[in-house]
Amino acid sequence: MPVTNTAASTTAVTILAENKNRANFLIFNDSADATMYFKYGTGATTSDHTLQVLPGNYFEPSVYTRESLYKGEITAVWGSASGSSRATEW
Repeated sequence: MPVTNTAASTTAVTILAENKNRANFLIFNDSADATMYFKYGTGATTSDHTLQVLPGNYFEPSVYTRESLYKGEITAVWGSASGSSRATEW
């Protein structure tokens, strides 16, 4: 499975594009010191986001939750432009 790398930014960036065939995904915050705020949809901000991923941690929706069914664009923003995200979808 390919990994999508996205540089950390203090303005919203796309982590994963819309994918109608997405079965699940994993997003890793590869930053030593910056929290990543990601959003199901466009325009993630530090105050308008779906959830936070702390530095060095990841998020993977449970196969038993509705989140695993989300197939739209996923955006993110960091508290500081330090690090990157690594996302895999299948």
